[in-house]
Amino acid sequence: RGCLKLLTGPGTGTRPGVMIPIPQYPLYSASLAEYNMDQVGYYLDESRNWALDVAELERAYQAAKDKSDIKAIVVINPGNPTGQVLTRENLEAVIKFAAEKKLFALLMKCTSRMFMLKAQLSTASRR
Repeated sequence: RGCLKLLTGPGTGTRPGVMIPIPQYPLYSASLAEYNMDQVGYYLDESRNWALDVAELERAYQAAKDKSDIKAIVVINPGNPTGQVLTRENLEAVIKFAAEKKLFALLMKCTSRMFMLKAQLSTASRR
C-alpha cells in the first residue's frame, strides 16, 4: 500500500491508474479506491489455467490510457485466488511490457528467483 501511495502525488488532473489482474484478491481494488486511483483490470484466461496474456495487457492499457494516467502494473504470482504460476517466459514478457510502457511493476508474492530474473533483464536491456 505504501508503494501505491507514492504513485498518487500531484499530477495532471487525470487520476493515476494501476493495472491489476481479474480475478484478484480484493485488497488491491480496495487500496486503489482508498487512494482515489483507477483500477485498470486485465483479465486472466481461465481456459488456459488463468494464464496471463500480454495481448490482454495491451488491450487493457489501450482501453484505459485516455482516461487514466497508468503508473503501475500488479502481477500476483502465484495467483490469488486462482493459484496459477507464471512461466519464466510469461514473467519476462510482463517485465518487458512494463518497461515499454514505463510502468512501475509490483510483483507480489515473488520469490528471490523471480527478482534475479528481473535483475538479469534490467542488465541485458542496458547493453
